[in-house]
Amino acid sequence: PPPPPPPPPPLFFSKQTTAYEIPLRLVGSEMCIRDRGRNVPKMDENLKIDQNKLKGCQSVVHFTNFFNDNGTITFIANSDAAIVQGLIALMLKVFSEKKPQEIIDTDINFLEKIGLDEHLSPTRKNGLSSLITSIKSVAKSKLA
Repeated sequence: PPPPPPPPPPLFFSKQTTAYEIPLRLVGSEMCIRDRGRNVPKMDENLKIDQNKLKGCQSVVHFTNFFNDNGTITFIANSDAAIVQGLIALMLKVFSEKKPQEIIDTDINFLEKIGLDEHLSPTRKNGLSSLITSIKSVAKSKLA
């Protein structure tokens, strides 16, 4: 039998759409991530203050949290960029409404397993890392 055809070349989106190259296998995922961002609850404008700005992000990201009576932490975050808002949605789904120890114990290698980390621009990776570090830092502070 003839060898299988080579994989299709990656698609390139304009900087207006995304800031990175996405292979065909992730196009649906990227669009799904962007769409997920539309479902993130809007942060109250009173919380969008400099103190709540996440450091290390190229986009503007506001981030805060609330400790709940049942011992879980609710994280709230919003961004001015659609793809970043989608990444925020993913992180909130993974970490919000969990107890501090669960958050600390969560392995972030799932980003590698789904192939997302290798397709993010360096600035988006830095921002995502900053968000995860902040989330885990909040959880650690609640255990102290």
